[in-house]
Amino acid sequence: MVNLIRTPYAGRNFETLGEDPLLAGDLVAAEIRGIQGEGLIATVKHFALNNQEKNRDSIDVRVDEQTMHEMELRGFEAAVDAGAGAVMGAYNKVNGTFACENKPLLADILRGQWGFDGWVMTDWFAAHSTVAAITAGLDMEMPDGTYFGAPLKSAVQNGSLPEQYVDRAVRRILGVMDRFGLLDGSAPPRPARDARAGAAVALEVAKAGATLLRNENRTLPLADGASIAVIGPTGTLPFVSGGGSAHVVPDHADSPLDAIRARAGARTRVTYALGEDLFGKAIPASALTPAFDSEGRQVAAGKTWQYDGSLTVTEPDEWTFVLHFDSAPTARPQVLLDGAELFPLAPGYGEYFSGGLVSTAPDGLSVRRRTLTLARGAHTLKITAQGGDAGLLFRLRRITTATRAQDVADAATAARAARRVVLFAYEDATEGLDRDTLELPGNQAKLIAAVTAANPRTTVVLNTSSSTSMPWLARTGAVLQMYYPGQEGAAATAAVLYGDCDPGGRLTQSFPVDDTHHPVAGDPLRYPGVNGTEEYSERIHLGYRWYDAEGVRPSTPSATACRTPPSPTAT
Repeated sequence: MVNLIRTPYAGRNFETLGEDPLLAGDLVAAEIRGIQGEGLIATVKHFALNNQEKNRDSIDVRVDEQTMHEMELRGFEAAVDAGAGAVMGAYNKVNGTFACENKPLLADILRGQWGFDGWVMTDWFAAHSTVAAITAGLDMEMPDGTYFGAPLKSAVQNGSLPEQYVDRAVRRILGVMDRFGLLDGSAPPRPARDARAGAAVALEVAKAGATLLRNENRTLPLADGASIAVIGPTGTLPFVSGGGSAHVVPDHADSPLDAIRARAGARTRVTYALGEDLFGKAIPASALTPAFDSEGRQVAAGKTWQYDGSLTVTEPDEWTFVLHFDSAPTARPQVLLDGAELFPLAPGYGEYFSGGLVSTAPDGLSVRRRTLTLARGAHTLKITAQGGDAGLLFRLRRITTATRAQDVADAATAARAARRVVLFAYEDATEGLDRDTLELPGNQAKLIAAVTAANPRTTVVLNTSSSTSMPWLARTGAVLQMYYPGQEGAAATAAVLYGDCDPGGRLTQSFPVDDTHHPVAGDPLRYPGVNGTEEYSERIHLGYRWYDAEGVRPSTPSATACRTPPSPTAT
């Protein structure tokens, strides 16, 4: 993925390469040479202007030629120059036409100006026509033949499509396969997978990507023998990757708490406090009429279980309902509160876009959350659960104002009792969904405020997908950006915290101060679009260029905005 980071809210920012077109071009070219040097065909995506997930299937991106070529297309041109075998078309429209049937993009620019001789495929289900698409330059529909199956054959047979266009598409696909020796068996055999060597590389990559955003009063590195309080739910849950099609299930992944304890050794007292509950606590039986055990309801295969009752709330409060379930996503329990579905399926894609880490409980059950403000009194509650073919286990839990406050208080107590604090903060991003805010989700801002007040020698470790607003920055001792660091992220984090390696990473995107001071803030026509249309009216002033042009100071600047590398203490 080489689309630029145009909006800090975009759900796939963790997949791509930054806000600067030159840097993105350099990185994607190196990546393609690495992939194809191993005998595999690289596909660069999403061509083009797929810079957000919100309304990505339909949004019409209006952009001028200069902006398109100098910014977004630079990475794709570099990919073509590097010899990429395939290009994947985007979901969105570009200047009125869907990208996968956009002749100016596919024929005039990609093949005409750049000389691309590989093949073009759609993103999954991104085709919208047969004749218009193949004549514009599309060669393959993924993942099926809705438009390029029987309709394509029919178009040739009835004369509405000259067969030469089909021949052209086939030649492009087979030509690349032949170039890689995939037709005549001349491709060298793939080596056996070396998991140990892969883990070693993953560790070095995670270390190299660690970026120190702040370090005051010698907070880092941690000192041997000094007591440490590890705080935060992701201190015990390894945050490996984001969600959607880029989600990776690792060979293994240790928790940061275990990695810190292993590095600290026996002389160091390492304690742990949750700080924020992600998975909820049991709903008291006294709140349910009739009472039932919501902590573990097993529904047998082929059976249906129903509950019709009420939930009583003693005082007005904000509740986060947390549903755990182990069945196929479309067979999960239906939970109605006051007649409204608490956990509706995501439109269009069902449960495909569910996030990376925090959508799975420690015991492997899927997790969904819904936060509501509940009035005092009784609320109708109806649950219907189908056992399906293999049975169904589910739990319904809750998080309240009181439980949140207690978790924060316990964390502050742990922080006071330790010499140093390492607080892990998270933000769970996924394909298919954009973020609503740059603030950390949940109760994390209050947690950081309470912990840093209790112990200013606090290091905040960010496992976040993209830029994050940090109103609490000045109260911290240090801030370490680890992003989504992969299966060896825990060991890499511990190594950086103790100074065993340098945090040599640099930001590839600017971090705004807040939701009102960034390139697409305040103008819905820029983002997320109005009436299905979006205008790139910032033109070439994307990322750090916008901050420079507007005289706006970011919270933390992109390294590409600096003539010399930023110091680790730059804020």
